[in-house]
Amino acid sequence: MAEILEKVQDSDVLVIATPTYFLTMNGMLKTTIDRFLPKWQELGGHDVYLIITGHDSRSGLKLAGDELRAIFENLGNQIKGIIWGENVWQKGEVLNTKAMDEAYHAGLGI
Repeated sequence: MAEILEKVQDSDVLVIATPTYFLTMNGMLKTTIDRFLPKWQELGGHDVYLIITGHDSRSGLKLAGDELRAIFENLGNQIKGIIWGENVWQKGEVLNTKAMDEAYHAGLGI
């Protein structure tokens, strides 16, 4: 975790991606964020892009987006965009979707 915290501190841009499980971020991401605690005051100043996927439409993914926006803004970061991978569930379903196109174009702008 020390290595991850150092990389977060040294980054200009963060891309945070998660599938949704029961309307929220996955457990591994939540655990990682919980482990930000020792350095939370040093984790601001980044541009952040969020990628949220799940079998729901955007209304079902919104809670995860709201949570992640609140967390990263409260750390002192700026959310530059949220990419919604709507209506995807199985491996590979996100390919050739609007979300993939949006992620590609967001990457070009960084």
